Amino acid sequence: LDDSTLQPSPLCVLESCTSNLAKCLFSSSCRDGVMCEMKCTEPLAKTEEAVHFAGLMECMRVHCPGFPPKKSCAALHCSVEAASCAVHSKCRHTLECADKCVPDKYTAALTATDLPMPQEAVVKTSMLRQSPALLGATVDDTLACISSCPLDDSTLQPSPLCVLESCTSNLAKCLFSSSCRDGVMCEMKCTEPLAKTEEAVHFAGLMECMRVHCPGFPPKKSCAALHCSVEAASCAVHSKCRHTLECADKCVPDKYTA
Repeated sequence: LDDSTLQPSPLCVLESCTSNLAKCLFSSSCRDGVMCEMKCTEPLAKTEEAVHFAGLMECMRVHCPGFPPKKSCAALHCSVEAASCAVHSKCRHTLECADKCVPDKYTAALTATDLPMPQEAVVKTSMLRQSPALLGATVDDTLACISSCPLDDSTLQPSPLCVLESCTSNLAKCLFSSSCRDGVMCEMKCTEPLAKTEEAVHFAGLMECMRVHCPGFPPKKSCAALHCSVEAASCAVHSKCRHTLECADKCVPDKYTA
């Protein structure tokens, strides 16, 4: 990790974790865990105390790999780094915040000792940040790729096989960009209330028409009016489907709203 920004090597993530990150997006618990830990580290980045957190994470990476990390291992190999972090309030609060992001099934194991230790996931999730200059138009590329995959009529989730085959690298890069992550998460949250309801079929029908006749991101409304007017009308007369469309429309980045 960089002592100031807390950003690990993006190259390492893209080479080693691409498929895992892509699969993570299909699991709400995994997505929530990643987002939770990223929020914990962001306030500490580029502060004077970041060096203490980075030092502890490096020690844990080298001596106590795996998830969840064992506190007994941390106490044995990284006690100096842990103490250095603990005496600095911002670093300590970051550890306490990250500890709350650990899934319940690990809680008992992580409270085995009184020494507060972070999860290796903090290191991994902080890998999900990188500058827009490196990533380019990842929002456009990622959402365009995802929209090219067919939806399941019931769950309204894009085909996992299609995403993993076609969009893996885009998704991995997307996780380095807050605007891209927020866009993807926003659209997924919009469809969740509609999934597995009777009205889901109307939304899926419209999305399938758009995928076939109006590919790309953002979708052109003029194209939808020309090729998918029947499907759009069918969705519009059903309140849940209509609300899902309205919600998704708000997820479009500001640069397209004009």
